[in-house]
Amino acid sequence: NAGIWEGLNKISAAFVMIASTSMGISYLPKMAGFKTSAEIHKELLLVYKIILPFILIISLLIYLFKATLISILYSPQFDSMQSLFLYQLIGDILKICSWLVAYLMLARSFVKSYIVFEAGYFFIWLTANYFMVTKLGIKGAPIAYMCINFLYLAACLLFYRNKIYGKIDGVTIKKEG
Repeated sequence: NAGIWEGLNKISAAFVMIASTSMGISYLPKMAGFKTSAEIHKELLLVYKIILPFILIISLLIYLFKATLISILYSPQFDSMQSLFLYQLIGDILKICSWLVAYLMLARSFVKSYIVFEAGYFFIWLTANYFMVTKLGIKGAPIAYMCINFLYLAACLLFYRNKIYGKIDGVTIKKEG
């Protein structure tokens, strides 16, 4: 079972890495240059309008061709991985969506907050994985991943609303410190 979960994570990591790399190269520097909450909000909405359809289409294609993907990358012993894809892909979509907001913490110099969020994510992910795998078996790992990424996205959006977005009136954002 560990091999099946690890195989699924490798596919997931490749998908998420593409999004992460593109965000680090273009999105992060661009967001660091904005001075007002209105500029940031406008750009964030634009990026979501571009990125979200793309990741939804890629996720759908991965899901539809999961059997082919497994047969190309792995041996027939990994066929049971197919039942885990839905939860993992939903988790990937939520993770990428949350990173768009979490990267704003770095771009706007909220580094301490970013570290706390990431450490919290890791701790909760470990805890949720332990309990979900104990209760549901291998299927619990991608379910925990999906749930944790949902919670992380919600936390990032609350942080954004309270610390970054503020008022959309052109007010300069205060940096953490």
